[in-house]
Amino acid sequence: MDEGICPCCGHKMGRMLDATQLPLIRFSPAQRVIVRALVARHPNPVSIEALIGVLYGGRLDGGPTDASSTVKVLISQIRKRLGPHKWRIPLEPGGQGNTARYRLRQEPKND
Repeated sequence: MDEGICPCCGHKMGRMLDATQLPLIRFSPAQRVIVRALVARHPNPVSIEALIGVLYGGRLDGGPTDASSTVKVLISQIRKRLGPHKWRIPLEPGGQGNTARYRLRQEPKND
């Protein structure tokens, strides 16, 4: 595999980053909030409600009415950035109230 340099963070593409290094990847401010929340709970899952809370918790109105959709779009964008670094964010069913949960998961090394 050709180990090019990632345009997001400058690391070698084939290099495995550990969870604490993921915020080094270039993210938008909102994406970075989500990544930091997932890293803080890694390897445990985080509910979409918890992600909405960290993203909009400081707002008196609790965030926009479409906050759930916004988080889903941010997760999709983050997944694209994490892929070259061998990380993914699978959606896991369940939890209290059968709400969606997201978890950082490192892909196995291909030696």
